[in-house]
Amino acid sequence: MTPLFFEHFLGKESCATPGEVRAVLAKSLDGYNEFIVADAPWVPGAGPYPYLSVLVKDRHAYLWYAPNDGSAGIQAYGPEDLGLDPHGFTAFHITPGGEVLKVCNDYVCPLEAAAEVLLAWLDLPGWPARTEELPALVRWEEL
Repeated sequence: MTPLFFEHFLGKESCATPGEVRAVLAKSLDGYNEFIVADAPWVPGAGPYPYLSVLVKDRHAYLWYAPNDGSAGIQAYGPEDLGLDPHGFTAFHITPGGEVLKVCNDYVCPLEAAAEVLLAWLDLPGWPARTEELPALVRWEEL
């Protein structure tokens, strides 16, 4: 397994097992968190790419992958049967202070789906360069 490095509202952690990944994803600040997941700890000035951003609000998540600094990113579609207003938005916090990013509900996934994607990420041979290399547990859209 390849370790994943998480930076989030409550700190920085390295995870190499499914149990560690699930334990980190369970951490929140009033039900919210933003997880920046990379293959190595971030080094200031060296750039964070590639990385996966996982925004969490209670039992919902938004996944956005940045393969490199020239990419607009790749986001995951949520399932249609999640019970959210199909024309609405979900507000996620992107800072511990509560700065909000509104995400169209088409791209909101269950937190468990985000966990399964991260668990699959542990077994990837390397960080994906293309949409086709991302875990197929969710549908992905290149921006």
